[in-house]
Amino acid sequence: MAQCYPCPVRNQDGFTTATYAQRFIAISIDWIMCLAVSSRIPVSPSHGKALLPLALFFIEVFLLTTLQGASAGQRIMKLKVISKDSGQTLSIQLVAVRTLLICLVIPPLLVVNKQGYHDRFCHSVVTRVPTSQL
Repeated sequence: MAQCYPCPVRNQDGFTTATYAQRFIAISIDWIMCLAVSSRIPVSPSHGKALLPLALFFIEVFLLTTLQGASAGQRIMKLKVISKDSGQTLSIQLVAVRTLLICLVIPPLLVVNKQGYHDRFCHSVVTRVPTSQL
């Protein structure tokens, strides 16, 4: 799959991973955007209004990560999701699994070596993109 977004920063250990704070801010931006959009959609409480922000979040993160290698919040924070093995963007299947695991909330909170379990399961890494390549 071709890369349509600049290459991540590399150091001698491989990729320069994003900090926990950067990733938290990025996911917060995505969630706030989805909450804002869902508040404008007229849905009755009996028809799943409580799950609407989560559904929008899944769609937004899945589509943008598949198409651009980063969600809207990650783009704002200058981050990118790539395969830890190849450095390329993830396949559509891995993006779907990764996004589903993020929606379950717990896997991203379980962090080992700056990598959540959703990233460990999908062999992905969230990296910083240098501003010179934007």
